[in-house]
Amino acid sequence: MPKKGAPAKIPATKSITFLLSVNNDVFYYGGDLNEAVKNNQVFQTSYSEERGIGFIIRQKQNELINRNINKKELIVLIKPDKKSSYKM
Repeated sequence: MPKKGAPAKIPATKSITFLLSVNNDVFYYGGDLNEAVKNNQVFQTSYSEERGIGFIIRQKQNELINRNINKKELIVLIKPDKKSSYKM
């Protein structure tokens, strides 16, 4: 169970969110969803480790390294749609 109280603030530079939708669709954005939508920064990818989610995570880790931030500080959020399956 989540701890009661205000949600933790996650720095936009250290986070990436994956949205799992129906029909195996995967979307992702960095930082805040409202800002990402406003700036057309929500992208579609796949479950592929080489060219999809895995590539996006490695790319974000490299971004952190280039900013002198430990790549282990990356926070990956996975938000499944109500209609997505456990298999996804």
